[in-house]
Amino acid sequence: MQNNSYTITFYLNKLKPKGNKYPIYVRITVNRRKVEFAIKEYLLVEQWDETSFQAIKIPRVNQYITKVENRLNDIRVELERDGKVITAKAIKDKFLGIGETGNETFKDYVETFIEEMRALKGDYSEGTLKNYIATRNHLFNFLSKHKKEGILMKEINGRFINDFDFFLMTERRTSKDSSVKCEPINRNTANKYHAKLRAILNKARKAGLIKINAYENFKLKDQKSNRTFLTEEELELIQKCTLSQQLERSRDIFLFSAYTGLRFNDAIGLTVNNISIDKDNTVWINIVQEKTMGALSIPMLKYAVDIYNKYKTEREITGRILPKISNQKLNENLKSISKIAGIKKPVTHHVARHTFATTVTLSNNVPIEIVSKMLGHSDLKTTQIYAKITNKYLSKIATELNSKI
Repeated sequence: MQNNSYTITFYLNKLKPKGNKYPIYVRITVNRRKVEFAIKEYLLVEQWDETSFQAIKIPRVNQYITKVENRLNDIRVELERDGKVITAKAIKDKFLGIGETGNETFKDYVETFIEEMRALKGDYSEGTLKNYIATRNHLFNFLSKHKKEGILMKEINGRFINDFDFFLMTERRTSKDSSVKCEPINRNTANKYHAKLRAILNKARKAGLIKINAYENFKLKDQKSNRTFLTEEELELIQKCTLSQQLERSRDIFLFSAYTGLRFNDAIGLTVNNISIDKDNTVWINIVQEKTMGALSIPMLKYAVDIYNKYKTEREITGRILPKISNQKLNENLKSISKIAGIKKPVTHHVARHTFATTVTLSNNVPIEIVSKMLGHSDLKTTQIYAKITNKYLSKIATELNSKI
């Protein structure tokens, strides 16, 4: 049984007058998320009791309020019985018949999809949810610009997908700060939003809301991307440059991932519960990766252990392995660090993971199968991308091959 907080409240909406009367609205709240809609009854202010949420001496209206409340309660029970996710919007939609007659709007369906993800937060990582919310935001910006807010699910076709793709590739990202110059979305980033929308439409197809997924006739075009990594010399420049205390802490976070291969969220989220030491005094990291939800156990290399030991005093107080900082702030600091170190290429935290894959492991003859396991890749093809972009690795393979011929 789902554990949901649930309330129903009726009120007179004084923001939407109709002559001298006001509509009665019902507010459904599930787990602190609410939806509101009118029940098509209008009253004068003096005809409504704010305390009892009832009409004053108008039995017909009160009977209808009771009928609405009973039906909403029944719907909640039906959703639970059918094993469906209970959200305020799901209850409202079923009450209004949305989605049952083929007249559900695309916008409403996407909102329902996101609400269900929030309700099933144990099934999705925080990062996955954020990616779907970002996709929703781009979709809604697109709908607003092209005046398509009312488009129905059954009207989503190949033309819609093509128009959305053009929007992604030509519109600049929105920013609250008008002085901030926003860059266009690149092809690979756009493809990530397409992948999320395709998943949303797949679920709609399985639910019978659409007959086919419009992506069946839409082919995504991948754009080859350069995976930036630091060479051995550049990594040494980062390690040896003199920094302020704040920048030094950011450097340590970067270097920790450069010697473990951990993504930002996995690294910054490490606590003492994720660390174990075996009988050989090897320090192990044991996590469930946020992005893939796959289990990962990796031994710490010497440089990572040095950083681990450096924050022992803080760790005993906070329980955290690394200093806490946002990804955005860390990347800002890394720009300053790379400038001080004299590194020309753009350096972000994710460059640390690429550096681990190339300079730290593959270039030192660590078998690609082992590197794949240490990175937590489920497919060796993903790791093979790194093997292609390091000439030093290819050179070593050629040397070894020459010695055997």
